[in-house]
Amino acid sequence: MSSKNSKKLHIVQANLSYFNVHLSQALKQLSDHQADVYLLFEVNQKKHQYFSSLLPEFYHYGAKDNAGFPDGMGVISRFPLNNIVIEQILPGKGVVITMEVQQHGRPLQLIMLHPPSARNQENWLRRNFILANLQTVVEQHALKPMLVAGDFNTTPWSSHFPQHFKLTPCISKVGLYASWHPKDSFKRLGAITGIPIDHCLISSHLIINDFNTFYVAGSDHLGLSYQLIFKE
Repeated sequence: MSSKNSKKLHIVQANLSYFNVHLSQALKQLSDHQADVYLLFEVNQKKHQYFSSLLPEFYHYGAKDNAGFPDGMGVISRFPLNNIVIEQILPGKGVVITMEVQQHGRPLQLIMLHPPSARNQENWLRRNFILANLQTVVEQHALKPMLVAGDFNTTPWSSHFPQHFKLTPCISKVGLYASWHPKDSFKRLGAITGIPIDHCLISSHLIINDFNTFYVAGSDHLGLSYQLIFKE
């Protein structure tokens, strides 16, 4: 449920899949969560009307913006989105997006990224380079309450998983989960048949609570739903 408390933010994070044939159903599932902020990955520019129609009373980043959906990323927020910057880490697909979610004067620094899946040597190198350069972006905002979110296309036990002394991976707080499974039928079996490749990291200003994964129609990923609580 959406949080009315100014110290809390309900986040939903989901990979929609570029070629999702059940997109309208998937978006209905997302809206049913009544989250404060939706962080969406693999948003298809050719189907931007679906994105625009989801929670039209909210603030949207993507679709109508000049950049479209950089690396397939879009944001829908109950609260204003300010200071949006696209950091071009690599030519072509290879960006990190930064912005502030302004919740009643309490800003949350949001950083999003979606490096490519390491399906070949070039993409393996591109993924690793983007993840390695995340630290430089984080340092620019290191004193603020911060959420880093993305489909990292790697697991937390990989040597390429981003490490930053000011950020804590959510998985270390909520326990093992899986967001991707090799077969759709494996999803019901949970973490033992899949791997976590969709991640969030939080600064010491925040506590994560009520973490769950959920089914997204037409996607090969499970979505993430969690509550962020601002510390006093």
